[in-house]
Amino acid sequence: LERIKYNPEYATSFELGIKSSWWNNRVIANLSTFITKFRDYQVAQYFEIEEDVWDVQRTNAGKATSKGFELELSMLLLKELKLSGGWGYADARFDEYKNGGGEGIDFDGNRLPWAPKNQYNISVEYQQAISDFGSLLLYGEFVYQGNFYCMASNDPELSFVDSHKLLNARVGFNFADNLIGISIWGRNLLDKVYLLSNVPARGDPSVWYGPPRTYGIEVYYNFLR
Repeated sequence: LERIKYNPEYATSFELGIKSSWWNNRVIANLSTFITKFRDYQVAQYFEIEEDVWDVQRTNAGKATSKGFELELSMLLLKELKLSGGWGYADARFDEYKNGGGEGIDFDGNRLPWAPKNQYNISVEYQQAISDFGSLLLYGEFVYQGNFYCMASNDPELSFVDSHKLLNARVGFNFADNLIGISIWGRNLLDKVYLLSNVPARGDPSVWYGPPRTYGIEVYYNFLR
């Protein structure tokens, strides 16, 4: 029981933001900045207890800081055409993590696990009414996620997950004033191979891959109308 004991984690956060709109609300921009200070940051740590045998334990690091910003932008270029995007940036690091890798091995300055620096997305949506019959919907989305580490050690072989880019799309039709709808959707249209995680298992990396190209048909009915 003693080996799984760890202290509570404390965080102090500060955030400052602004919401704005222009051009009769056809352009909307929101920006927020933040900084979070952690004390006794809880982290899952991987230890090689013997050759090719790994164990994971939750422990407390000393201090950590995450700081960055989030930007959201939406533009109604035409009555039927909308362009949207978002960008999130976070620099999350250990300020102090003494003996994180064993006696005399400090992780001060290392990036926090599972914390990509950059994430952004861009989407285009087009809706066109077709008489009183309904409306056609075309939607495309580009998504980017930056690289990150799965372990506090920032080991480039046993914990690194590279950045990836995905392209998603949807084509649909809404009938009878959005009462009924049908759409064909696809995710990861370029069939990119990318990782979701990378952690050690019996001395070798154990990787989880993201879903391959996926597509389907969706039908809905609005019971609240």
